[in-house]
Amino acid sequence: MYRYEEPDHFILEECNSAAEWITGISIEQFRGKEFEEIWPKSANLGIKNSFMHALFNGDVFETEDVCYKDHRVEGAFLIKVFGLPGRRLAVALENITTRKTTENRFRYLALHDALTGLANRIKLRDRVQHAIQMSKRLPHSLFALLFLDLDRFKLVNDTFGHALGDALLVEVGKRLVSCVRSLDTVCRFGGDEFIILLEDLPAVRNALATARRIRATLSQPFVLDQHTLSISASVGIAIPPFPSESPDEPIRRASMAMHHAKESGGGIRAFSKKMLQRSVVAENLENDLERALNQDEFRLLYQPIVDSTIFREDTALSGDCVRGFEVLLRWAHPHKGLIHPMDFIPLAEGCGKISRIGSWVMEKACETLAGWLREGMAENKIFLSINVSPRELAWVDFMDSLVRSLTDHGLPAGTLRLEIGEAAVMSSTAALFERIKELSEQGIGLSIDDFGTGYSNIALLGRLRLCGVKIDTSIIRALEHKSQNGSLIRAITTMSEILGLDVVAEGVETQQQRRILMENGCRLQQGFLYAKPLLANEAVQYLSTRNIA
Repeated sequence: MYRYEEPDHFILEECNSAAEWITGISIEQFRGKEFEEIWPKSANLGIKNSFMHALFNGDVFETEDVCYKDHRVEGAFLIKVFGLPGRRLAVALENITTRKTTENRFRYLALHDALTGLANRIKLRDRVQHAIQMSKRLPHSLFALLFLDLDRFKLVNDTFGHALGDALLVEVGKRLVSCVRSLDTVCRFGGDEFIILLEDLPAVRNALATARRIRATLSQPFVLDQHTLSISASVGIAIPPFPSESPDEPIRRASMAMHHAKESGGGIRAFSKKMLQRSVVAENLENDLERALNQDEFRLLYQPIVDSTIFREDTALSGDCVRGFEVLLRWAHPHKGLIHPMDFIPLAEGCGKISRIGSWVMEKACETLAGWLREGMAENKIFLSINVSPRELAWVDFMDSLVRSLTDHGLPAGTLRLEIGEAAVMSSTAALFERIKELSEQGIGLSIDDFGTGYSNIALLGRLRLCGVKIDTSIIRALEHKSQNGSLIRAITTMSEILGLDVVAEGVETQQQRRILMENGCRLQQGFLYAKPLLANEAVQYLSTRNIA
């Protein structure tokens, strides 16, 4: 109970035991004291205003008083103030600290990532919306979005486990926060993707400078649970103007730029209209993929792999023995003509159609080879070499589908060889190594494509159950101009001989390339010098005029 005295004093007259317990105030200690001496100074104004309102309006006034410390609820009360005759007030208190603490926690979780404590998508969209509105009202208010994706983060999870992967994400979040200002927003967008909203930028170059600073900071080793981890990140940048006021548009553009950066081998890319045009084309192709699968628009070409140990100067092809064919996939688009796999395989992987396309390739290739064998155009020793992607190999039903195609057409396992890119093998996971082991146990060979373009771990090659390597076209093309490439060929063939691997040179176009390759121990070759990629019926004609090794 309070008594009002002019001009604005409220004197405590009485309180019950419950009020003493809730507030920790002893009536004997505070009876006759003024309001300001009892309530925390941080809450005085709000509560005192409610007192004056109830006193002079003669009604009930209800308010909440919440005290925070470090963004946490320290104490909270529901306060009801009743105006009484004689310039007195009755104040009813209810301790709602637990409820307010829970509400505050729920509010925090709704706007923050549970693992890192960074802003989540909901909070990010709200902040981006605010930045867009600010840029409309104040044209000089420049903002930018940085979309960041950790490179090869899946390898960390697969090698060290998800617990260490989560710990790495937490540390990455801390480093990102250290790279920006307090007014900026760092968001964990999902998985190993982060978005940074930079507000009130002086100039566009500041966004680029921040992106570079972030990449430099993340390049420093992380030491977690006695493991030293090195990572990098691909960063996409989007800046105004945007075609709409939706916060999704800047996010989409920054994401698009990030994916272009990743496809280019990492680094930083700023969004451009060309990216948007390419994205529209890619989206249309992605929609066309389903039709292509249903209407049999894919085609297989076969390029001979020959053994060139017998050589006659007067005839380019005389005595060449066919060891096998590389199977090359093309998409016969009804409006765009033949489309190279580089232009649609990444789309197929992204939209989940790669397994269906891969199964079709395996089935069609096995069907073709079985037909050749039945017609006596080839012997069992000939093989087909088929390109596969790491994502295709990781498909849970990959082995069953592959073995079924071989079995249905009565083909021995050795008639198929799978090719996977060198970079994919070097960054592969334990699951991929296990899949390679399964292939070997089934008698299906695996060779490394584009060999010599990356950073091969020789010890790793020795542990893998491979059947061969294929020297990249770029090395073959430079043979006539760079003498050291001949030594590189010799080194590759020597290493492969020690490891028991076949070596195939692809992209052979001239007699001089052929000669240099043979002089340095590479006898298996393919390229336009021998034959262009052939349709199945053209490959039959080619076989009819060549020996089978």
